[in-house]
Amino acid sequence: MAAFVSTDHELDIFLLADELKSRDWFTQPQFRYKSSPANLHISIHGATLDSLTDFRTGLAEAIVAALNAGPATPDADTLALVAGLDPSTLTPDEYTAILAGADLGGTGRLPQRMATVNHLLNAAAPALREQLLLSFLDVLYVPTRSASADR
Repeated sequence: MAAFVSTDHELDIFLLADELKSRDWFTQPQFRYKSSPANLHISIHGATLDSLTDFRTGLAEAIVAALNAGPATPDADTLALVAGLDPSTLTPDEYTAILAGADLGGTGRLPQRMATVNHLLNAAAPALREQLLLSFLDVLYVPTRSASADR
């Protein structure tokens, strides 16, 4: 197991995760918590040792791409909303505003690139992150009525 933290403030760790994913490398973004900064977690074990050279190459390419793309910047109003929310009083309207600010639009589907969403979650207090994720999971499991059901 390894965790990557960047000391280069130009490198967006969440954008790096997206760039790695586009190269078929899965990393798990972890949000800041207490004194731990946001980081990327990856598991390295016996079954993956043969892929380390390929991973290093992919990582180097992903770093260059992330630096060239610049940071993923969430909407300032949505960041301010997230920073000021109390998870115990999160309203449906506030949740909908956060989804819109994260370009999720309440569809219950995740975008291919998650850097903006991860920045919003990283900006939230841990208790609010949990509430937002639970609310999102609720949306995933709400059945939608198909057109054929209306006939």
